[in-house]
Amino acid sequence: MLSILMALAVQAQPAATPAARTLQGLPGTSIQYYDVPGRNGEAIQKNLKRILAQPAPNNTAAQVYNWNLGMSINRRTEGTVCTVTKATAELKANVYLPRLTEEAKVPAEELASFKSWSTGLETQAAQNLWFVVDRLPALQQTLVGKPCDQAGTLWTAAVDGLIKEQNAYAATLKAAEPAPVAAKGKSKSRGNDRNDDANNAIKSQY
Repeated sequence: MLSILMALAVQAQPAATPAARTLQGLPGTSIQYYDVPGRNGEAIQKNLKRILAQPAPNNTAAQVYNWNLGMSINRRTEGTVCTVTKATAELKANVYLPRLTEEAKVPAEELASFKSWSTGLETQAAQNLWFVVDRLPALQQTLVGKPCDQAGTLWTAAVDGLIKEQNAYAATLKAAEPAPVAAKGKSKSRGNDRNDDANNAIKSQY
């Protein structure tokens, strides 16, 4: 009887809730904020345009996110033959989000509009970076069983393929937006992309 009750208790336990796919749950991801002055929509829009117009590559505000991948391998050597037994990819990503410096003085309606826009940027970054993370196991597996001296070439080809896939996914997300997106989600491994749509999005918000 006791074993039956224990079995019923185990069955009655609720299923575990999947972890939220947020920026905070991403491995190897740093969230950085840039300050946006202004006490009303007009001033915020003006300052955003000024910030986004600053020259690259130091203008992190002109991008929503960027990412690159590191790789380490375990190897086995038998005689003169070296084979990859395990590959581990390491994501390094940065996300750049706006933050109002005078939030308490911004009218409620305009503050809500700004927060909606900035939340859209955060969602966009999370969706694209999780897309990358979801494909890392398959990416790692492309090296297993391969000769060690081919690992670098194979890895570069695999990452280049993932970049193309992620860019295509970002374009799909953009096409699905019912209104102008807040920032272009195109990102390249080992590189950045300017936020070409930001001005239109700011204009649409205010």
